[in-house]
Amino acid sequence: MRKLRLPVALLTLSLLCVSGCFLFLGAQAFTTFLPPRTAVVDISKIFDSYQKQIDKSGELKVAFDKAKRLMDTLKENIEIKEEELKSIKQDSPGYARIFSELLESRRKFREGQKKHGEDIAKQQATVVEEIRDEIAREIETVATSKELDLVLEKAVTAELQRGAGFHWKIIHFAKPEYDITKEVTDRLNKRYKRPGVGGG
Repeated sequence: MRKLRLPVALLTLSLLCVSGCFLFLGAQAFTTFLPPRTAVVDISKIFDSYQKQIDKSGELKVAFDKAKRLMDTLKENIEIKEEELKSIKQDSPGYARIFSELLESRRKFREGQKKHGEDIAKQQATVVEEIRDEIAREIETVATSKELDLVLEKAVTAELQRGAGFHWKIIHFAKPEYDITKEVTDRLNKRYKRPGVGGG
């Protein structure tokens, strides 16, 4: 019986020491709280400064202007047909022909407005989604390289009415060294190769 007491006492003593160490280390972990490493970013500035977005916006503007010229031509054609109808008597043989041409021009105008509007909206949505994904990946890359725990957006756009809004700050103050906006923009622009300039 005596032989059994010594191992039990040693086991009990070692368990007490181990649990005491865990208790001490666990309590110490709570006292040495480290705040997360944080940075801020202004995505709207990155988006506006990203050369790819600038180039794609130019391409969209060219497509919009081309569609507008085509629609203006159709509109002029409608106006010409309307003027011709005013100068012709309704019972004349040319009236029916010009009237049917006018109806056809109006149909083409409506279809063109719808088609071109949808095409440009689809192109714009595709470009915005593509660039948004690139910006998000680049922010994640910068955050990983700087071993950041948290990246916060500096501002949000509040839309007053369709197409008109303002930036409302979420982060009202951040030291410049916490702002990674310029770094992300520079990395994106450095990696982006303009079409037709040195490859593409």
